Amino acid sequence: MDKEKIGTATISSFTGFHRIIEENRAAMYRGVSNASFELIPKVGRGWKMSKKFLKHTEKSLLKEFKIRARRHIPSTPPTDLEWLAICQHYGASTRLLDWTKNPLVALYFASKGHPYRNGAVYISFGLNRAGKNEYKNPFDIENNYLWEPEHITERFSTQSGIFTLSADPRKPIYENVFFKIIVRSSSKDRILASLLMYGVNQANLFPGLSGIAQFVNREVDEYAKINDEEIIRKVLKERLHYMKNMSPINSKYIEETEQ
Repeated sequence: MDKEKIGTATISSFTGFHRIIEENRAAMYRGVSNASFELIPKVGRGWKMSKKFLKHTEKSLLKEFKIRARRHIPSTPPTDLEWLAICQHYGASTRLLDWTKNPLVALYFASKGHPYRNGAVYISFGLNRAGKNEYKNPFDIENNYLWEPEHITERFSTQSGIFTLSADPRKPIYENVFFKIIVRSSSKDRILASLLMYGVNQANLFPGLSGIAQFVNREVDEYAKINDEEIIRKVLKERLHYMKNMSPINSKYIEETEQ
């Protein structure tokens, strides 16, 4: 679909987002913290040279990544497409673009970061799924594809992740994207607070100690803004109560630490 034909709406609350999602069910969603960001894979952003030379560069860099990464991974990915997923996971530039099947995850990424810029959630019907040929030759394709890896990381699974694979990474993928929700910058903190109630937060979306640490950092920043000891004490008490009710293991640990 042409970018100009994509429907748009602006929201300033979690409730507004939920209403639009109810009316526009789809296959996948992508949240961006700045509404001006295009749906372009990282490797193609700012690339001024030809598609052919970009492909040559990608192949060379992937070869170097394979050589350097082999000692750090437990098993060797069988295809170049799966190698690209490893690259993407660790932040390397690829022709893959991250999407999610969970609209709340997309809303989180639209609300996280760039506090003075509107965010956005793109909504798509999806694409044809990648087949055997695309697995073997992800650089030599004529169409854009959808790909959900079989062997995925815990983080990818938690985020209900899915990829699009671009035939030309220099160009945005608006194919089958039919709606764009603008998230007002002034509402980002309130929306993140609402998402927290549904368990959508840094600690849960990024499993592991680094994700938990970043979550704690955000909480400290929020408490600093409140600047009221009694309110913070109440919030902390409520959070511990919430954690205690999440599982027997949490409850036992909290009781032990309170003794």
